[in-house]
Amino acid sequence: EDVKDYLENTLKSNQPSNEEMSGVQLKQISNFNGELIKKLEVSKNRFAHLNNEIKSNLKQISKIEKQQEKIIDKRRKIEKIEIETLELKKEIFRNKISVI
Repeated sequence: EDVKDYLENTLKSNQPSNEEMSGVQLKQISNFNGELIKKLEVSKNRFAHLNNEIKSNLKQISKIEKQQEKIIDKRRKIEKIEIETLELKKEIFRNKISVI
């Protein structure tokens, strides 16, 4: 952002004043201003591209976090089922022993 402001300020400050200038000077200023404009455009395009890339990455992170939550929930359910199954096996074993 600072570079963009600097380039814009430089572009504005390089406007020729009312003094007379040679064709070479005008051409140099014109070329310089053209290069500054290109750099500003590239800077704006890069900013937009990076902004879009960041948004895309944030969406992907959000999806991954949701998947992690689902995985954690499934693991908890599986652990609960395993504990219940183990308890049932213990109960069945106790019942078999008490019957004998």
